[in-house]
Amino acid sequence: MKLKQTGFLIALVFGLIVSACTDDMGPLDDNGPVISESSQGAIQMTNNGAARRMIVVFKEGADLEAQGQKLRGFGVATLSKLNKIHAISAMIPEHANSVLLNDPSILRIDEDVIVSIKKKPDGVGKPPKDEPDEPDNQQTPYGITLINADGLANTGSGVNVAVFDTGIDYNHPDLAANVKGGINTINTKKSYKDDNGHGTHVSGTIAALDNSEGVVGVAPQANLYGVKVLDRSGSGYLSDIIEGLEWAEVNGIDVINMSLSTDSDIQSFEDAVDYACNSAGIVIVCAAGNDGTTVDYPAAYASTIAISAIDSTYAVPYWSNIGKPIDFAAPGVGIKSTWLKGKYNTISGTSMSSPHAAGIAALAVAANSSATPAHIMSIMVSHADYIGSLTSNQQGNGVVDASAGL
Repeated sequence: MKLKQTGFLIALVFGLIVSACTDDMGPLDDNGPVISESSQGAIQMTNNGAARRMIVVFKEGADLEAQGQKLRGFGVATLSKLNKIHAISAMIPEHANSVLLNDPSILRIDEDVIVSIKKKPDGVGKPPKDEPDEPDNQQTPYGITLINADGLANTGSGVNVAVFDTGIDYNHPDLAANVKGGINTINTKKSYKDDNGHGTHVSGTIAALDNSEGVVGVAPQANLYGVKVLDRSGSGYLSDIIEGLEWAEVNGIDVINMSLSTDSDIQSFEDAVDYACNSAGIVIVCAAGNDGTTVDYPAAYASTIAISAIDSTYAVPYWSNIGKPIDFAAPGVGIKSTWLKGKYNTISGTSMSSPHAAGIAALAVAANSSATPAHIMSIMVSHADYIGSLTSNQQGNGVVDASAGL
């Protein structure tokens, strides 16, 4: 739910967009909010009095409406209420710093970081700026075959899958029948239609129709919901993602795919995905990242399912993030899927791996409708194919296998 005052005009006036990370939070101080060293710097060391975009987390039981009014009284521009984590996202000007730092009703102040699509790895797949493919007779992408998802009787029918991304081209002929709705949390007055292509590509891998053209998805009869949390450049604020998680709970979403990430470990992000998984019962599948380093967030959080990339020979590409948080591997090199304007594109990244796993999660939910996220995870683990040439840091429990949906 958006508050009446927005921070957009404030941001234009001050001309500052922030993308900074926080460290782990320290112990609670009864005299005021806990602020990590890096967040404290962000709130105190502003640039010529410019406002900073932050997430103000209040102690449990706080009346967010009243707290929002109080913040506005201090000259803070409130953006949105994040009810499940007892927080408000806001643009905080320098003159409000001392008041917030000493407010006993505030539990914590987090950076409202930029979360984004990681840049596509160089030298693999077709870059999005190339001319996408025109529709053709339907083909089964190799990833669908590799995970044994072709020709299944279980098609994911009735399962609600939300794609947290740049939106969905809901007019695409290979997706339209499956797209049931969505929201644009960046601006709730605008459409969730994709203006980048990334979200549409992810959606096709999950649930492109089994018809006579284009491609087919892992769960070709699953219901798709576009949650537009990233703009046309593939970037968005953490608070918009958290708002999307709350929307997903209200709208009966079963599975979420997040082919997005940040290298910032933000407590508000972990709290929000924990709530969506453990309290709302949503299975959350996430891309590990394409830096060739450690697993990004939210994939690194315990309540999400982290996916690394493999190619058609089961090799892990050099750019796929790996490590202990990895739960499974899935195809992510040279993946053909739906694109804007009814076309198709072939691109690479863990962003392409994650929807293979999300599609399998949808199949598992379809076969086990009352299962908890933990149960779905255990089913996926029991059916994964462990590859002897890969380490556990590369593949987790193995390569996802659609037999989890049988």
